[in-house]
Amino acid sequence: DGPPSGGAAAILLLDFQNEFAKKGGKLHDDVADTMSTLGVLENVTELIDYARKMNAMIIYSPVVMKESGTFTNSSTHSSSSSTIPNYSEQYGLFTENTWNCEIVHEVEPRNDDIVLQDRCDYSAFEGTKLISELRDNNIKHLFVA
Repeated sequence: DGPPSGGAAAILLLDFQNEFAKKGGKLHDDVADTMSTLGVLENVTELIDYARKMNAMIIYSPVVMKESGTFTNSSTHSSSSSTIPNYSEQYGLFTENTWNCEIVHEVEPRNDDIVLQDRCDYSAFEGTKLISELRDNNIKHLFVA
């Protein structure tokens, strides 16, 4: 067991924030059954622990919105799908400096982890420095959770 051969590895954690992952978050009910059935928080915590032992980079991509902001959709994601809720019309999601916006305590970032800034839509790339972080750190294997 060891890191993948041929370059560095990283784990990209998307939306592990109270808004989704904790009871009381505005979007929690949308994902609660799936998270519970799959044991998402428990499994991702184990994944992060293993990744740290293998010296993989841990990258967090939280959504942070202004109080009056809405979730935008600059990517090719289609919110017209009946299985994907349309959050672009909702205000007050992932509001900066609130409990809802905080990363859940089970997977809190450490000092050497990367926490991307300026993400406010479905894409972890749009508005963030994700591509440059991957390139600058020679990341060849990216795992998304």
